[in-house]
Amino acid sequence: MEDIIDNHVICAIYRLPDAHGHITRPPHGVGFPKKTVAIEDLKPEPVLWHEDSGETLRDLILRNCHNCHCCIFDLEKASKQGYSTTKASLRVE
Repeated sequence: MEDIIDNHVICAIYRLPDAHGHITRPPHGVGFPKKTVAIEDLKPEPVLWHEDSGETLRDLILRNCHNCHCCIFDLEKASKQGYSTTKASLRVE
């Protein structure tokens, strides 16, 4: 500590270990759940360009709400149900 008090420098060098390959594997005794795919995990069929009305979510909300602020658009619910940007469900309160 006297060296530090007298404003001297302490130099420490750490040498990294030699490069070696790693084999990634779970620890012994780890159990994995069975892989399952539910119908909710599947993506909906895309809307074809010639079947798309061109209506945006904003247009749909404005058409149904008339600026009264009574409609709440649930994007997460609509996406889970497979709606594209041209279709949506509105919940009126």
